[in-house]
Amino acid sequence: MKFFSLILLTLSLTSFSPLNNLIFTKPASAESVKTFSVKINKRQVVGKKKLRISQGDQITLLWQTDENVELHLHGYNIKKKIVIDKITPMHVKAHATGRFPVTSHGFSDEKTHTHGKGALFYIEVHPK
Repeated sequence: MKFFSLILLTLSLTSFSPLNNLIFTKPASAESVKTFSVKINKRQVVGKKKLRISQGDQITLLWQTDENVELHLHGYNIKKKIVIDKITPMHVKAHATGRFPVTSHGFSDEKTHTHGKGALFYIEVHPK
């Protein structure tokens, strides 16, 4: 009789959806990361200067430059030092929507700071 009661209890738990989700969940799969290469040559980004993504996306920008530079992704407050001939990743989880400039905080150890029209690159994060 105990065995029969246990089977009935198990069947009732598996058929009750919210509780079923709590008890019999599968591990969530890792979100995919989108990767983009961005090259700087003569203090300018080569090719497209804008990346359009959706809110919630996880991206990795693979930066490469012909001159040492410190980059700043505004709005996310991410700063990265990029060195000559080395690919340097910048990881971003796109939580905020809007248009965010990537600016230079100095090429070749200069203390220059470019903004506005002088932005090297833009990341546009659109709502889902």
